[in-house]
Amino acid sequence: MAGKLGSMSKSPHFYEADGALRAYANRMAIVAGCLSLAVVALAGGVIVTRVKPPTVIRVAADGTASVISPDGEGGSSPQALQNVKVQEAPSPLDRQHFVQTFVNSYMGYDEHTLGENWAAALSMMTSNLKQSSLSQMQDDNTVGQLQDQHTRSFVTITSSQSDASDPLTWHIYATRKVSRVIDGREMYQKLAEAYTIRLVEGVRSVDTPSGLIVAEFHTQQISADSNAP
Repeated sequence: MAGKLGSMSKSPHFYEADGALRAYANRMAIVAGCLSLAVVALAGGVIVTRVKPPTVIRVAADGTASVISPDGEGGSSPQALQNVKVQEAPSPLDRQHFVQTFVNSYMGYDEHTLGENWAAALSMMTSNLKQSSLSQMQDDNTVGQLQDQHTRSFVTITSSQSDASDPLTWHIYATRKVSRVIDGREMYQKLAEAYTIRLVEGVRSVDTPSGLIVAEFHTQQISADSNAP
C-alpha cells in the first residue's frame, strides 16, 4: 500500500499535464504561423517577378545600346547601361569589302584555283548555307564538270550598294567572262549578272575580323552574249 502511494505521488498532477499540452500547442501554432508567412512572402515574390515586364536592350547597327520600356519608348535611366559592353559594328566599307571579296572568290576561278577559291568562299558562309551549297555541288558534280571543261571565269564588279531598307543586304552588278572547252572547241560567253547577298554578324576572329557571314546568296542573269569575240 505504501508503494502504491509513493508511485502515485511521483505522477504529475492533471493540471500540470494540461499546461504542458497547452504549451506545446502554442509552440506549434507559432511555428505554423511563421511557415504561413514565409509561404505568403515567397508567393508574393513569384507573382511580382512574373508580372514585372522584362528588360529589353536594343543594339543599333552602329553599336549604340538603348533600353526599351514595355510601351516601346526609351528608358529613362541610361546609367543602367554603363556596364554593357558592345563590340564595334562593321562599317559600310567593311561590308562592301566583304561582299566584293566573296563574289570574286566564288564567281571568279579557273581549273587550277577553283578548289582554293571555293574553299575560301564557303568559309565565309553560315553553316547551313555552306551545307546546302556543298550538297548541290555534289549532286550536280559541279567541280568535276568545270575541271573537265577547263572552265575559266573572270568577274568584273561594276556596282555594289547596300539595300535601302537593310544595310546588311547588298546588291552587286558585275560582268563575267566564261570560257570553256567542249569537244576541243572553245565556248565563250560574256554575261551580265546581278548578285544579292544578305549578311549576318557573327563573332570577330582572326579569320573573319569584320565578324560578317554570308547567310543568303542569289544570282540573276541579266544578259548573255555567247561566242563573243
